[in-house]
Amino acid sequence: MTPEIPEEERFIYNKDYTKSSEKVINFQAYQVRVSKHFALSWMREWDYDLEEVHHLICSASKIVKVGKIKYEAYSHTGNKSKKIIFVKNEDEKTLYVITGTEKT
Repeated sequence: MTPEIPEEERFIYNKDYTKSSEKVINFQAYQVRVSKHFALSWMREWDYDLEEVHHLICSASKIVKVGKIKYEAYSHTGNKSKKIIFVKNEDEKTLYVITGTEKT
């Protein structure tokens, strides 16, 4: 049997940012830059521009911090799910999108 963990210690390593969580990240003030790979593959396939990518990150249903400055944003459009992997630069106030993926 494992001992009961106090609630304040239970969520120390919870790195999920959802719309209903207490943690809020305001990405409205950040500019979006994209990698050449993302621009030539996923932006072309989705027919998105930088403004739509920024809106997709801001309106993501779930954002997970997977590294020191790396994040994954999950968004649902219709019956498809999209994931965008990006890096947040606090000094320059930019979000650098590395790659994306899509599942049906």
